[in-house]
Amino acid sequence: MARASRPRVLIVDDYPGLVSAWRRWLQLSYDIVGGVSDSGQVLKTAVELKPDVIVLDVVMPGTNGLDLCRDIRRTAPETKVVLVSAADEEQVRSMAVNLGASAFILKSSEPQELDRAIQHALRGETYFPPLVRRYRLRN
Repeated sequence: MARASRPRVLIVDDYPGLVSAWRRWLQLSYDIVGGVSDSGQVLKTAVELKPDVIVLDVVMPGTNGLDLCRDIRRTAPETKVVLVSAADEEQVRSMAVNLGASAFILKSSEPQELDRAIQHALRGETYFPPLVRRYRLRN
């Protein structure tokens, strides 16, 4: 009996260590078709590899993840985009929605959160959980 095809995921982050860590976690459930650390290679790689989902860092040198999300949605509209960010900025989250991202989570989230975001995206749903706000304690 042939094994059912697993969803194909492309990981994009300018920090190779994070690409490697996400690859190790996600390969348990998904076919990781590649890891890209250069924003200039994202569109070409997406067109060549045809992932179902791209996990995409918002802050990248060169073209930022928000612009890449817009370009991916235009070039490969069948590919879902899960944006990840180190910052919990409401403006970035709002832009992600407007640019057609399927999900937006924080890099500091548990790995299960990334899995939930990908699962929602694969079902054609959006996933924008409440962001954790950080408060400073004042003396």
